[in-house]
Amino acid sequence: MKLQEFKQIDKKWKEYALAGCVIVLFYVVLTHLGLIGSGIAGFFKVLKPIVLGFVFAYIVNPIAVFFNKTIFKGVKKEKAAWILSIILTVIVVLLIITVLVASLIPQVVDSVQTLADNYLVYLARLRDFIANIPVISSTGLSKILDDFLADGGLAVKIGDFLKANSKVVIEKTTSFGGAAMNGVIGGIIAIYFLVAKKNIQGAFAHFFSLALSAMDFERLSMLMTKFNAIFSKYIVCELIDSAIVMILNYIFMLVCGMPNAIFVSVVIGVTNLAPTFGPIVGAAMGAFILLLVKPTSVLAFLIFTVVLQTLDGYVIKPKLFGDALNVPGVIILMSIIVFGKLMGVTGMLLSIPFAAIIVYIYSEIFMQWLELKRELKQYKKDLAKEEQSKE
Repeated sequence: MKLQEFKQIDKKWKEYALAGCVIVLFYVVLTHLGLIGSGIAGFFKVLKPIVLGFVFAYIVNPIAVFFNKTIFKGVKKEKAAWILSIILTVIVVLLIITVLVASLIPQVVDSVQTLADNYLVYLARLRDFIANIPVISSTGLSKILDDFLADGGLAVKIGDFLKANSKVVIEKTTSFGGAAMNGVIGGIIAIYFLVAKKNIQGAFAHFFSLALSAMDFERLSMLMTKFNAIFSKYIVCELIDSAIVMILNYIFMLVCGMPNAIFVSVVIGVTNLAPTFGPIVGAAMGAFILLLVKPTSVLAFLIFTVVLQTLDGYVIKPKLFGDALNVPGVIILMSIIVFGKLMGVTGMLLSIPFAAIIVYIYSEIFMQWLELKRELKQYKKDLAKEEQSKE
């Protein structure tokens, strides 16, 4: 066997072996998504305050940059202007949180107080409403539900459930307190990230400029700029989209005279941040609240929610996200499932920008690389033919 033929066989064997390893690795990852997800979750649990700090800093950074370029543009010292921009950003964010909390807490307290004062009345309305549903009233299910919702029956069942699961309730309460503490620590870390932003960027840029060639460093810089544009636009568009949905829902509930309009609308707006499943959760929570207070409004509320989400999915979001996040629906769905399995709610929230990044890498980098490779291969063939013709 000639040396050239042996090299070609050796090269093909390496390619087949590499392809086989990739397939096996892909299969292992797919069959162990839960284990990988648990590992990622455990890693992020330890670093949660730092990760939250980075996320908070990334989200509010555009606000600080805006203040730096407008309000504090005339400040001569660049560092002083940036510090003042951060201080103003923190004040604005705290004011927004204070206004939201101040407007929501009275609504929540009033809703709980009203529910407690009219508990038996709401139960009677709910029983009558369920009893008048033909499918339920014509079956034995009506008797079961009636016993479950009987005066005192529901309260006793809730009390028994809390007693039986008191440990779980305590753990969840403690977990909520821990999450709140992580949020506070994350907010403090975010301020440090913002203050040291240019130093951090400079350190990373210096490291990669030394570790990579000039061309690779330029490519990495362009890639990071594109990723930053995708995430920035996604965050802004999601916030605007949720605000639009919240305002439209509030106007509808206000016009129809539905109770708890502010509280339900905020719930709808917040859950709308989570793609695909978020609106379903928001609609279910809003319907449950209305079912206890005003059951006759539930059907109209659900119909309006379906219309609003359809309008949001096919008109509002495409207009907001534009070409930067032009990702096919099937890719988004696959991304939600995979990243949701790996990273839980966080993965679901980031699934759309992750999908946009994957599509960008595939179309703008991988496909161009394949085209360049094919053109190079064709060029070598043409060059070989040209040399043979000369001989």
